[in-house]
Amino acid sequence: MSMVSGRFSVSLAALLILMIATCTLAIMPVGAKEGRSVVLVKLSPAQGAVLATGLLRGELRPINGCVYFVDPDGTAYLAAWPDGYSLAMKGGVPIGVQDVRSGKMMEFGIAASFGGGHGSELLRSSLAATIPAGCTGPIMSIHLIRQAKEQP
Repeated sequence: MSMVSGRFSVSLAALLILMIATCTLAIMPVGAKEGRSVVLVKLSPAQGAVLATGLLRGELRPINGCVYFVDPDGTAYLAAWPDGYSLAMKGGVPIGVQDVRSGKMMEFGIAASFGGGHGSELLRSSLAATIPAGCTGPIMSIHLIRQAKEQP
């Protein structure tokens, strides 16, 4: 009887641990689900003026370890940021992007307006560092403008 009871307790404990781990993952912030190693692709300091001035609407999302701009149609563009931008962190977990000079911050998953424009291979050659292998797809220059107003 005690042997069966012991096996039952171990199985119950393992199930409980699995349930807690699953619940914890379900409530973690967006950046935490992507992992703690999100990279902000940046333009070289000399290329900061490369920014196009188009108005873009969408949201930022960490995908495959890089920050992407995702438009309302769901198309994801690798975001290339000018010098002076960094990851916004909370408890060691990236939660968005921040303009260090102005203090503006945009969290991942929030609808917003951005300045920037679609890039090309010329933009890729203007980056401060090599893009991580998992960060693929079209690229665009981007900078923060403002959070989108609530729609009625």
